[in-house]
Amino acid sequence: MAQLSPRIEIHRDEVGMVSAIGADSFAILVLHRAGFEDTGVFHNRWQRLPFDLGQERENELACQAATVLSANGYEVGLDRDLRVGVSVPVTAMPYAGKPGLALSRLVAQLESEDDEDIQRLQRFVLAPPGVAQGISSLLQAVSVRVRKWAPTSELGQQFASAAEIVEQAAAALHPELTGLALPATATYYTPYAADPITSLQRYTEAVRMAPRPWEAAILVQNAVLETRDGALDQLHEFLQVTAKRCSSYTHSAGHSSDAGQRAEATARAAGASAVQAAQLLRSVPALLDGTVTSLGRLQVPPHRPGVTHPASSAQPIRPSAGPFTPPPRHR
Repeated sequence: MAQLSPRIEIHRDEVGMVSAIGADSFAILVLHRAGFEDTGVFHNRWQRLPFDLGQERENELACQAATVLSANGYEVGLDRDLRVGVSVPVTAMPYAGKPGLALSRLVAQLESEDDEDIQRLQRFVLAPPGVAQGISSLLQAVSVRVRKWAPTSELGQQFASAAEIVEQAAAALHPELTGLALPATATYYTPYAADPITSLQRYTEAVRMAPRPWEAAILVQNAVLETRDGALDQLHEFLQVTAKRCSSYTHSAGHSSDAGQRAEATARAAGASAVQAAQLLRSVPALLDGTVTSLGRLQVPPHRPGVTHPASSAQPIRPSAGPFTPPPRHR
C-alpha cells in the first residue's frame, strides 16, 4: 500500500508571516516552486513566504501551493483568512502523483493559453530542470538499479541509452523555450496547480529505493511509459502543441514592424526545435520495447542467510497516492 503523505498546515503567524509546517522533502519542492523559502532554528525547520509581498500576493501564493499539494495527494490545512480575495482553487482533484496525468493538464492549458502567456507555461515545463530532465533522471536511476541487480544484463544500457535520447531532445529545444523560469517573487509569476516535475522527482527517488526489480518496473511503467498517460507521451504531446502555437504566433499591434517580425521569426524557430525534440522522443518507446517486462521478471540472486543487503531490506519510498498495478507484459 502507498505511504500516506503528512498533513501540511499553511497559516499566517503572529508576526504576519505566511508559513507552511509539516512538509516532507517532496512537499518542500512544491513550496519552493510556489515562492516559499526555508527558515527555522536548529532542527526545527519550516517554509515561509518572503516578507513584504503584500497580503493579496501572499494569499494567492499560499492558495496555489495548497492546490498543488492537494493534487499530489497531501492533506492541507489552510487558514481561512489566506483564502480572502483569491480566485484560485485551494483543493484539486488528485492525479495520484502521476507525472503524465499532471502534464496532460498543462498540455490542455497550453492549447488555450493567450499568446502573451504561452512562454511562461512553456518554460515552466521545459526550462531545466524540466520534464525532459526529470524523465532522463528517472531512466538513469533505473539503469543504475539494474546494473546493481544484474551487472551482465543489457537492460541497464538500454535504459541509459533511452535517458541519453531524452537529454538530446531537451538539448535540441530553442533557448526561448528553455530560458530561466520566471522568479517566484515576481508579480507575474504563476505556479501551476499540476506539477509533473515534482512528481517525476518522487518517482525517481522511489526507483532508487526499490528493493526488487518488479517494483522498479511498476514505477517506470506508471511514471514514464504508459501509453497516453505516461510522461513520455505527454511530453511529446506538449512539444507538438508548442510547435503548433509557435507556428501560429503573430505579433500584437503594440510591436513595431521590425520587432514584430523578429518575434515571429523567433517563434517559428522555437516551434521547429519542438518538432525536432518530439521526433527524438518517438524513438524511445521502440528502444525500450519489452524492457519493463524483462525488468519485472529479472531474478536477483539470493543473499546469504544472515546477511542483510541494503537494497533488499529497504522499503521503497512510493509516491503517496494512486494504485500500484503490475506492468503490462506488452506495450
